[in-house]
Amino acid sequence: MALNRRLLWAAALMIACLVAGCENLRHWHGDETADPEYVLKIEIPSSATNIDKQFDPAIAYDIKFLMPDDQWRSYATKYYSADKLTAKPLAGEEIPPICLAREGMALTQWSASGDIPYLNASDVTARRFFWAVPGCRPDQAYVHWRLIPPDMAPMSSTR
Repeated sequence: MALNRRLLWAAALMIACLVAGCENLRHWHGDETADPEYVLKIEIPSSATNIDKQFDPAIAYDIKFLMPDDQWRSYATKYYSADKLTAKPLAGEEIPPICLAREGMALTQWSASGDIPYLNASDVTARRFFWAVPGCRPDQAYVHWRLIPPDMAPMSSTR
């Protein structure tokens, strides 16, 4: 009898997922912790492509994407003041694999970080990191966000 109830519940859940969309269903159950965009408190721009969202609450939340080169700075300054962005030249293995490194071209990584409220807690913060590599691909910047949950040991601020 209990097995039949579980099967019926699983079937109902699958139907609801098909009708409402699994993304919407997750929010019905309040499982926002599975959504890196929600946890990082960011919006992915509509111009973004190659979007890659990853999460493992025990390690980190990551979002990576490409966006037009002429938009990354104004996008970044929605979250960090321009004076908080620092530049670092990239070479060799430091260049993200998605980038098309062209011979003789120097790439620069812009980064910023800071603590933000973790989930809905007012007294718990987590470290959020931002990296952008303009010119990663022709006319496209690579953007990478990461959030380290507060109970995890500090991690390096490199990609």
